Amino acid sequence: MSRSSSDDDWSTIQTEANDDPPPYDDVEASYRLFGTIQTVLNSERGEDDDPKETESMRKFLLYCLSVDYRFVGHYELPASEREKYVELWDTMSKIRDAHNRTDITEYERCVLGPYLWKYLHKPCKRLSIPVECAVRATARLVKYSDGMNRYKGCLHGILHNAGPERLANKLWQDRNILIPRLADSELERQGFTAALTTFARQYFVTIDGVNSTISADRFGEWDHDSDVSYRLTARGLYYGLAQSSSIGAAVGDYARGSWEILRSCVRDLGHRGGIFPEGKRAHDRRATWNGPGPLTSGHPTDVGLRSHLRGWFWYPECHLPDFFEHRPGKDRCDT
Repeated sequence: MSRSSSDDDWSTIQTEANDDPPPYDDVEASYRLFGTIQTVLNSERGEDDDPKETESMRKFLLYCLSVDYRFVGHYELPASEREKYVELWDTMSKIRDAHNRTDITEYERCVLGPYLWKYLHKPCKRLSIPVECAVRATARLVKYSDGMNRYKGCLHGILHNAGPERLANKLWQDRNILIPRLADSELERQGFTAALTTFARQYFVTIDGVNSTISADRFGEWDHDSDVSYRLTARGLYYGLAQSSSIGAAVGDYARGSWEILRSCVRDLGHRGGIFPEGKRAHDRRATWNGPGPLTSGHPTDVGLRSHLRGWFWYPECHLPDFFEHRPGKDRCDT
């Protein structure tokens, strides 16, 4: 077997007979090989001298995932644990803000370093998950909680605030990193993955993986870029276009003080007759996707999604993504 290349000095690689891998019927050699692998993995993970915090981080992330994907299961976040992760995010935010203005002193490093190691870095190391995933989870816990400090989930918030690309990143990381490494059993992993897929199919045909590039210029400056490759459904494409045009119109109209259209719209809503008999409001099971073109075959219908995500109520004043999808009845809730 040979390989030619114009990019390196290896013009030809010839496979010789003695290049074949050694036979693995040698039990002692196999033990040495596996022992080396185990030693390296153990050194990477380190000893877990604080299993309580490792388990605390695992349960916290599973709680966030269960709310995000409305996964049916029993996951708790006690008040004390919630306050711990809110304080962790508050500490990291203050460190970041201070870092932009001043240098952190040696004393402050000695105080803050052990705190971040105990509650953030060490648990992530033991769970074999990137620290960035845990940091984002704490930020979203704070950002996407309601007035009673109940976490609402972040998926539609990410879609609205950052767009489909950031949502694709979140879904890919959860599917390929967090769920496999946090789930307690194969059944739980499959359940989380199925719930994630149900949501993802609303906006994505596929989410393929991470493309990475790295380069350095002649001054030695490094540039490392990565993005998740994905394809949007008709609904995902329509969402992005509707959001951009709606926000563009708002900035253009309201910045000039043109409020009469808004007032007229609100008056019409106030005078409109009831949709349900005797003023009763209920879930609109007839709501269907009415964007430009049908959903890809095999994707869930709105009826199926609303049945799967039962208990997920939509308040129009708090759930802006619905305004950019124009799906009738999606913003109603039980009374």
